[in-house]
Amino acid sequence: MEQEIIKQAFNKRLLDLPDGLGLQHTVFDNDPLKVDVKFPYQRASLHPIVIENYRDMGFYQISLSYPGDYYDSTEVEMMAKKIKDHFYRGFIFIEGNDKIIIERHPDSSRPYKNNKRLDMTIRIRYYCF
Repeated sequence: MEQEIIKQAFNKRLLDLPDGLGLQHTVFDNDPLKVDVKFPYQRASLHPIVIENYRDMGFYQISLSYPGDYYDSTEVEMMAKKIKDHFYRGFIFIEGNDKIIIERHPDSSRPYKNNKRLDMTIRIRYYCF
């Protein structure tokens, strides 16, 4: 399966999150930062892992970043929970004849300070065939 198709499927699912940050507050891959840093934003990227020839696998990573006045981590943790629940274990994307399956419940870091922002990282493991 082509990595671009996998990435598009994850990106679309992320943007479909009810009450999510939405497209205007999302940066994909290594695109230049085009969001207003006065507001929360998320950076999403696909990280394929080459293992066997019979299937693709890897993880999709979402880094949440909130302005410095969010030192109470409740809001960033609530958004992380929404994302993790949206990409639940066993969820299946079907793209053409290929299936992308969420392998396990997403992992996340604890909220951490990064310059004058509060960040949190979520990793979603997948495989497809």
